[in-house]
Amino acid sequence: MSQETIRILCVDDEPNVLKSLKRIFLDEDYEIFTAVSGEEGLKILHEQDTIQLIISDYRMPGMDGVEFLKKVYERWPDTIRIVLSG
Repeated sequence: MSQETIRILCVDDEPNVLKSLKRIFLDEDYEIFTAVSGEEGLKILHEQDTIQLIISDYRMPGMDGVEFLKKVYERWPDTIRIVLSG
């Protein structure tokens, strides 16, 4: 039986934050995707088979993190969703 690779999507409008989040999971066997906006995050979700975890910034231009995660919940309700706020 093969173990499924955990896929994580990190969404933040600040590239340095995305780099930091990727570094957190560097030593683990995760597949990490990054997006600089909610719109880009939704595009990635539509392109990928399964994303198990989404970590999203709260304050982003355009679509904020809560609005983004509401859209995620409507289409992918089983995905774990985390909001980062400062």
